[in-house]
Amino acid sequence: MLKSTSQYIQAVQPSYEIIFCGMGVSTCLILREMNRRGLLVDCSILVIEPQETHSPKTLCFWAKPTDDIVLNNQDLIQHVWTYAQVPPGQPEMIGLEQYYQINSQDLFDSVMSLCQEHCIDVLHASVQDVIGQTNCLEVFTSLGKVDGHRVFDGRHSPDADPPGEARLLQSFFGLFVEVSESTFQKDCMTLMDFEVPQDGATQFMYVLPESPHRALVECTRFGVETININAAREYIHEYVMTRWGKYTVVDSEQGVIPMAFPTNVSTGVNNYVQIGTRGGAVKPSTGYAFQTMFEHAQNICRDFSSDVEVQMPKRFQFYDRLLLDILVRDGELGKPIFLQLFANHSISMVFKFLKQQTTIWEDAKIFYRLPWGPFLLAACRELRSLLTNRPDVSLLFGTTLFALLYQIFPTFIYSLGIGLAFVSLFAVGIPHGALDYLTLAKGGVSRWNPKFHLIYWSLILMMAGLWYLTPVWGLLIFVVTSAWHFGQTDFEHWRIHKHPVFTMLWGVSVLAWIIGTHPYESATVMELLGVPLWDMGVEAVILLMPVVILQIGLLYWMKSKRMMVSLGTILIASLLPLPLAFGMYFLGQHSVQAWSHLQKTTGTAEFDLWLEALPFTFGALMLCIAFMVFPRMQDFQFEWLIIVASCITFPHIVYMDSFYRRGGVKSGYTT
Repeated sequence: MLKSTSQYIQAVQPSYEIIFCGMGVSTCLILREMNRRGLLVDCSILVIEPQETHSPKTLCFWAKPTDDIVLNNQDLIQHVWTYAQVPPGQPEMIGLEQYYQINSQDLFDSVMSLCQEHCIDVLHASVQDVIGQTNCLEVFTSLGKVDGHRVFDGRHSPDADPPGEARLLQSFFGLFVEVSESTFQKDCMTLMDFEVPQDGATQFMYVLPESPHRALVECTRFGVETININAAREYIHEYVMTRWGKYTVVDSEQGVIPMAFPTNVSTGVNNYVQIGTRGGAVKPSTGYAFQTMFEHAQNICRDFSSDVEVQMPKRFQFYDRLLLDILVRDGELGKPIFLQLFANHSISMVFKFLKQQTTIWEDAKIFYRLPWGPFLLAACRELRSLLTNRPDVSLLFGTTLFALLYQIFPTFIYSLGIGLAFVSLFAVGIPHGALDYLTLAKGGVSRWNPKFHLIYWSLILMMAGLWYLTPVWGLLIFVVTSAWHFGQTDFEHWRIHKHPVFTMLWGVSVLAWIIGTHPYESATVMELLGVPLWDMGVEAVILLMPVVILQIGLLYWMKSKRMMVSLGTILIASLLPLPLAFGMYFLGQHSVQAWSHLQKTTGTAEFDLWLEALPFTFGALMLCIAFMVFPRMQDFQFEWLIIVASCITFPHIVYMDSFYRRGGVKSGYTT
């Protein structure tokens, strides 16, 4: 039992080096690992846990006897199995590994002893919010606020799925039973026995013998709805009576594990790490988590100066999403899928696959012997979801399609592209720049705030004066500030927090690539602006080599898959004319990203935000129509449009720079 709140509330300090939100398995493993490394000595630590009692759970994992997870938890391991069975198959040796069981109560008790030994404070309260400040993190609880230099958040994460979207759950109910005769095979556990009613989901029995007379017999359900306890109790009764005869119930356990990927594991807040289920340690397709939590604890304690997150290989996340999609739509497909999986592969190979240690070739052999139909349909739905929920991937797909069609129907595709660019300009391009007053302070200022307009128009006039004095410097400032703005928006969106030099280099590389791959069109524009540029042919290709090297270097250092997608889009866009290539990046990527930042920060619905910008958008539309309709305005030179655009853009860049520097975009937005 945890110590009472009354004992500890007076001992809570205003500030701690480390705060743990929740006394779950991950917190316990981190504290044990810290103790092994001598990190608990002279370290002020607070654990905030709302529950005063611990509900024991059975924790299992498989590993080699020489692995750290076994050696470091030897004091907790209760039972070990060397054989496993998936009926109707026969018992098999697990291989070089063994299957281990730990009772969470033993783990919890060992950590409570550490808390007493090292004077770790335990506070019984609920954590309401964690907010990052310049020098600390503020943890708001039901009993007040405490500050921490580093926070590990293992709270139960509320259901964050969109309304109406089904969520798969692993729910279970088990009985510890004793039988009179020596009938249990002590060194063999039953992993999955599907000889129970499926009830519209995937249901199976899980048996862990603790002795020839005693075992945990558990009924597990993978389904949208949780298991019916009364039905599960009846299934267990029939299952035990049929196989082992009369029995006595010694104890019971039950629980629910979300079979879903957690949202917003990466928050971008320094010294704040989400752990346990909240941090993505639970494998969605199976519910196994102990080994991942242990490895996460080791990685955290190796270097407390970095915010180490749970690492899950992307391809195994993809496999899990396919299986979850199948089971949500037709839960009873789980039985034939799992039976074929174990029928065609050894249990040791399946364990290797579930442990995410197989090669791609081994994965291919596994999937080759599974039912193809459900997985192919799930893969198609995954692709559709990816294009719908990832604007950057949709943009890459759309740019590729446009580039291919342009080679066949250049005139039609160019006209279509210009039309779409015009619509996008007034849908997100102009609106995202028309709401700069919302980026000021907390909650922005009024649309007609005099001070805002005074500064805004002063910056416009400053830029106009620069163009008037020297077009070369006007263009240079316009290009440099635009490069910074593009890089800043992209890095903010990708949650890349590196030195500002990298931000600038990325923006410069993007503009240099777009301009350099369209030398003749770019030279024409420069000439109109009064900035002569030599005729570039082969020289343009040579000058692009440093840009390519720079982009490859940035991709290597940033290790961002979103940057890779963006590079692919920019590369393919070079096959299109300059207006379309620039439009793909500026409207399809930059404006869409900045728009999502405004939407997330203001907490305003997209349509309401667009209505907020409508007066300015409408004014810009009327101005464009005037240029197209009135003869005198048609004589207005093209270069003046670029100059006017640069003057209007300059204050937008200044305000957005201030907005991003203040951390204006709330952590956790998605794209």
